[in-house]
Amino acid sequence: YYAATYRALVQAQQREYIINVITLCTVSGGHIANIVMMLNGGSMWMVRFNTMIFALLNSLLIGGYVKRRNSFIDLKVPPRMDQIKGTGDVMAQKITGVIYNSAPIVFLSVSPSGGTLLASVYTVYNSVFVMLKSLLHGVIDAPRLSFGQLLTNRKREDVWPVFAQYEFIAFSAIFVLLSTCCVLILPFIRIYTAGVTDVEYYNSVIALLMVAITTIEMMHIPSGHLINMAGKFRVSRNFQVIATVVLVVAMCIGGALWGVYGMLTAVLLCAVLLALMEMGYVHLRFFKNKLLLLFRLILPLFFGGLALCWLELKLPLDIDSYFVFCCYGVLFCLVNLIAAVAIGFVFNRKELINTFYRIMRLFGRKKR
Repeated sequence: YYAATYRALVQAQQREYIINVITLCTVSGGHIANIVMMLNGGSMWMVRFNTMIFALLNSLLIGGYVKRRNSFIDLKVPPRMDQIKGTGDVMAQKITGVIYNSAPIVFLSVSPSGGTLLASVYTVYNSVFVMLKSLLHGVIDAPRLSFGQLLTNRKREDVWPVFAQYEFIAFSAIFVLLSTCCVLILPFIRIYTAGVTDVEYYNSVIALLMVAITTIEMMHIPSGHLINMAGKFRVSRNFQVIATVVLVVAMCIGGALWGVYGMLTAVLLCAVLLALMEMGYVHLRFFKNKLLLLFRLILPLFFGGLALCWLELKLPLDIDSYFVFCCYGVLFCLVNLIAAVAIGFVFNRKELINTFYRIMRLFGRKKR
């Protein structure tokens, strides 16, 4: 609640990148501290306590930034909720989001087929993807508020070219980061859990499912943002409620039958359903008949990503330290970035060129 109070001010100023930078730093700092603790024989409660401290630090830093930059705002004045439209729908979205994020760990902790050990395995993998999601959110969330202004001042068809460029950037960022993650996630897990013998953390099925889940989750975020920025809060709420109900039911069935794999499959099913609803609504109803253009944006990157991951996984990687891991990470990111630009040049040249010119104009304005 403390962090959310200040996040809204940062988001309203279109400075959401500040939140993502702070989150990335605190999450990374927490992981580094946990690694040091584990290498020096620290117990699990110390790791959990350290994670809590860095989570609190994240909220304090966001609050401190807002207070320093917006000292003229009296945050003690009670909000007038009656003046804000769609509050109930947005609150429903937040509640379903909490359920979506917390359901897997809760299920694993209480399920007879789960337990604290499997919950620990999931937490390790999830902590890696939390960092990746924070990076991707920094790219995807930054321009979302500007679409509200565009939709107010322009016709929907005039907004489509800008939104297509937005999706192109988002999908390309997802391609680069998650293609790299697909290759390096298991070597990182091996290094991160070296010396920990309570349970087997190295699991290629969990890694593959987590990559697939994160890919689908990130893909439909631009469409979800556009729905909310257009004021269609009830539409978004309905989609979120349907997906959450499917998640709970599928998790109960899948978890009972296949344990952690069934639980992750249920999360994947929920992500796919939400992506179909949000992206289908935006590309078929909000913008008329844009589904083929969406496929043109997604499919080349999808098949290119599969081919690239297959080739890179064939490489004999000898990763035995964090330094070597970081070197490979930078190398694969550069290679995958070049591949993303090449795929964009072949299949989505218009979006690539227009995006390049838009970025150049943006930097040009900042220099002036």
